[in-house]
Amino acid sequence: MGYGLIPALIDGAISASRQSALENLSASFYDKTRQVDFRTSFSQTFNQEFKQQVTLKNVDISMSTRGASPSMRDENKALLSSDNAFMTIRISYEFSPNLRNIIVAADTALINKNATEPIYKNSFMFVSAPVSETAPLEAWAANNGELLSQAFTQSGTELGKLLIQDLSEPANEAVFASVAAKEKVTYTVPAFFPWIIKGNVTEKTANRQIIRADTGALLSTPF
Repeated sequence: MGYGLIPALIDGAISASRQSALENLSASFYDKTRQVDFRTSFSQTFNQEFKQQVTLKNVDISMSTRGASPSMRDENKALLSSDNAFMTIRISYEFSPNLRNIIVAADTALINKNATEPIYKNSFMFVSAPVSETAPLEAWAANNGELLSQAFTQSGTELGKLLIQDLSEPANEAVFASVAAKEKVTYTVPAFFPWIIKGNVTEKTANRQIIRADTGALLSTPF
């Protein structure tokens, strides 16, 4: 806006107007989706899916609102016996900047008593199909948040499948060798800071694809 009092006042008025519109829109969204709980929707389907894995034995799943901080890891590591390990799975979600997609990310680390670093770690991501309506936030909130609940539920299933798949894979070298001949793809994650993923498509359905990124991360995305 440049310098001076009048431009500053104009800029302030525009910002206030936008803020007011955003508050009205978000208030309506939260009112209609109050009963939709991400933690419940995600956990039910993720846990149901993850219980089918056979790589890790005698898994006991628990959930906490506490972050997977270094101190928390140290505390849990100190409680381990020599033949046990624990896995932290940090889950986060966000809307894309245009509000059309929901992005759910999972960062994992498997830690045992003796190793100073995780003996396994990877990142996973689910990107929902975009809503096409002109008012995306209203679309997510329609019918008491039906689409929002479906996206949360699907993210649990998809991320559970990706984690099971990755845990059962061989060493990294073999994994990358097996996907090298598959379709190459460049995918831009529609996050606030767009993340350009380069990798290979390992699976495809009618409207979704699984990407093994060059970093090793696994993504379930629409196409």
